[in-house]
Order: sequence, then structure tokens, then C-alpha cells
Amino acid sequence: MLRIVVRPLSQAALAGASTPTYAGQGECIPWVYFDTISYNSAGTAGPLAFFQTVQSDKTLGNIDQGGQLPAGYYFQINSFQLDWFGLPSNQTAAAATTAPVGSGNDLFILFFTARALFQFVISSKLYVQVPATYLHASGYPVVVTAGAYAAATQDQFVGNSYPDGDYYVGNNIVIPPQQAFSASLIFAGANAISATTNIRIGMAGALTRRVL
Repeated sequence: MLRIVVRPLSQAALAGASTPTYAGQGECIPWVYFDTISYNSAGTAGPLAFFQTVQSDKTLGNIDQGGQLPAGYYFQINSFQLDWFGLPSNQTAAAATTAPVGSGNDLFILFFTARALFQFVISSKLYVQVPATYLHASGYPVVVTAGAYAAATQDQFVGNSYPDGDYYVGNNIVIPPQQAFSASLIFAGANAISATTNIRIGMAGALTRRVL
């Protein structure tokens, strides 16, 4: 649900919030850092290390420096998200004893066969270590289908749980400037899936930086 907070401010207060009155004056804004890595169809033993490389394609990631924040930047993490970019799949219906193939089964393999484990580290200190099932999607398409089928089919439209606030840490983890940090997914071996699929890790929180 979209929430817009409206706070009436005087012109002087608005000017003070947007124009620095002293060197290095800070501002704090809502922010999301995210990064995307592919899980290979042949299987990935991992770990997949996120936020370590600056993405030239900003739709895949928006970190400014590989593995650290710039000087003067502090990030208070409110929550972590995991988005699974599995495509909708359509398969000819199979016998009940045949394992389903498609995006839903792929996600099951990632979470329960590969037992994906999420870890977050700052300066070699472990802050988060939880099964990846604790991280939910930031959002996904809602799909409705209807039609006449010439043969029985199996349709899969899958999202990684509900966009319900994700793995909440309540701004209690702070990434300081120019300190090494990483988010990673670790798997129990290389488990094959039906198609190479992108995984996106997000961190929502409050970013403090210089006003200008």
C-alpha cells in the first residue's frame, strides 16, 4: 500500500532541509540498495556474493562502490528482500507421480533442496544468518488466466511469498562509510533448475549523506 507522509513545513525549514548551512551538513532519506545475480540452470554451488560489483546496468544494481559505501554515507538497514525472477511456465500435464517442471519447482529447489542460506557481513563480522525463506519478495505481478485448452496443461506463476515487510531488522544494522560489507546466498551443492534465473537482494532503509 502506497503511503505518503505529509508534514507541513515553513519556508525557512524547507530551505534548511535542502540547502546546507555548514560544511558537511547531513540529510537522511528513505533508500533501497539492490543487486542482482544469476542462478545458473546447471546449478550454482555458490556462494553468490551481492553488492561486490558496480553494475553498469542500473536496473540490476545501484551500489556506488563495490563492497562498500562512499565516504560520508551511512545506511541504516530496515529490512532485507529477495526477489526470484522466474518466468511463468506452461507444461503439458504429467502423471501425478512425475515431478513438476517450471518456475514453482525451481523456487522449491532453491529453498528446500539447495537449502539456500542468507548471510550479511560487515567488516568480517556476521550480522545475519537465516534460511532464505525468511526473505520475502518486494513485489511481483498478479496473473489471472482463462481460456480453452486443447489438452490438459500445468501452469505455474510463482512469487517468493508475500511482499509483507520482508526480513525486518528495524534499522538496528548500520553500514558505515568505506567499510567492507557483503550479502550472500549459500547453497547445499549445485542443484540444477529448469532455466537460468536472476535473484535480486534488496536492502531497504535510511541513507544519511551530505546535503550537497
